[in-house]
Amino acid sequence: MYAVLDIGSNSFHMVIAEKRNGKLVILQTMNSKVQLAEGLMQTGKISKNARERAFATLKEFRLALSKYPITYFCAVGTSTLREARNAARFIEEAKAMGFPINVISGMEEAFYIYQGVHNFLPVSDKQRLIFDVGGGSTEFAIGNKATPLFMDSLPIGCVTLRSSNNAEQKDEKITHKTLAKTRRKVHEMLEHKLNSDFYALEWDEVYATSGTAKMLSTVLRENKLTDGVITPKALLTLEDIIVDLGATSALNQLTGLKANRRSVIVSGLAIMQSIMDHLGMDHVDYSDVALREGVLLGLEKQGKDFPLYSLISSEGVNA
Repeated sequence: MYAVLDIGSNSFHMVIAEKRNGKLVILQTMNSKVQLAEGLMQTGKISKNARERAFATLKEFRLALSKYPITYFCAVGTSTLREARNAARFIEEAKAMGFPINVISGMEEAFYIYQGVHNFLPVSDKQRLIFDVGGGSTEFAIGNKATPLFMDSLPIGCVTLRSSNNAEQKDEKITHKTLAKTRRKVHEMLEHKLNSDFYALEWDEVYATSGTAKMLSTVLRENKLTDGVITPKALLTLEDIIVDLGATSALNQLTGLKANRRSVIVSGLAIMQSIMDHLGMDHVDYSDVALREGVLLGLEKQGKDFPLYSLISSEGVNA
């Protein structure tokens, strides 16, 4: 039996699976919007409130794991645990709870995201661009085989690039100017940090995965702007709707938007608009497969030889 824990900058995800007749079967999935990266851009540290949310979530995950005879386990940490000055303390505390965390690089993250999405898509010789707008970073990968031809990771995230105000606790005005400011930041990062080799490659299909893409795809569909596909025109219409609402306190009126996503829709929308504009995308399809499935596939294929495999502490989840 397999379990993978993805400690993201916005959300924590866990998947539990077993092999039946040679195929992986998902038994349980869990997720929580922890927003571990909240305040990271201002302080360089994981905040006290974020730590408390994180460990409360890990306790819930530990309880769920204790109900299964887990043989193969791995936990991966991403952008926030790569960047935060107090990440080592967080990692030690998580280990004491029975969660040994492998902090993966941005390139490793891009690789496993690609692996997950590619393996769950229909077999095709078409070149695919796959990207993931996370809470603290955005990963890109291009390829048409199991191994991507090109990968990159940039410090662009819907949590780290939002306003320094905590929109969950304090009402925040939403204007075209706010969105434009975030778009300029993203354009500058793309222009100066995205590997120039990227532009020499072409793609036939584009897929975006994880929370930001899911949020935008769902809102566009629920508001009958598209059937779920993400397009520049639909995003512009969505921008007008959000600006007309005027503030985060009014976002409860936006059909399809979950309450725990209200604080990141402005930054998430601006990031998606910037990426699509910068790379000339006319549409993006959403994939519900992400990093955790890519890691799960590696764990299933290699078992204890998988580089991210960890023993679960006897004093932790299986205690």
